Amino acid sequence: NVLDRFAIDFSLCMYCGICIEVCPFDALFWSPEFEYAETDIHELTHERDKLREWMWTVPEPPALDPGAEEPKEITAARKAADKLAAQRAREQQEEQEPRQQQDEKGGTP
Repeated sequence: NVLDRFAIDFSLCMYCGICIEVCPFDALFWSPEFEYAETDIHELTHERDKLREWMWTVPEPPALDPGAEEPKEITAARKAADKLAAQRAREQQEEQEPRQQQDEKGGTP
């Protein structure tokens, strides 16, 4: 999927921030700049190019709380990755054991 058009119509915007909260991609942010104003209502629909000009004015998100609990999704993903890594390590060790036994006997596999 390619995003070929993205526009915000500020003539319809109530500045409530709901779109920012529900955006599944965390792609919408408020800017402290007051550049939304236009002299003509027809110019209040801002396309990607106009919105891109304001990207540098968006402040960095606040830092994560170092004492906060890790999100459950990250914990679950880490456990799954650790389990997979342990399984692969066991498989590699099982593959190497017959080779070591062959080497000790002086034979070739």
